[in-house]
Amino acid sequence: MEKQRKEQKIFHRYIRTVEVCGKCGGEGKILVWPEGDLWKQDEPTEETCPLCEGSGMLRKTVTITTDLTPFKRE
Repeated sequence: MEKQRKEQKIFHRYIRTVEVCGKCGGEGKILVWPEGDLWKQDEPTEETCPLCEGSGMLRKTVTITTDLTPFKRE
């Protein structure tokens, strides 16, 4: 008996958007308190956001893969 060849269709879709950075809120800078300062009593330093590298925006690419195969009752 021959094995039946399964038909398979795969679709790829890419969605590209630009979004505001969630870490710095679009400012491009974050406040960093000294280590060990649990009560935040010292003055914080302002540093460039490591996630967006100071731009305040992020490029987001979402990849959607759809795999369609026949359903056969056995």
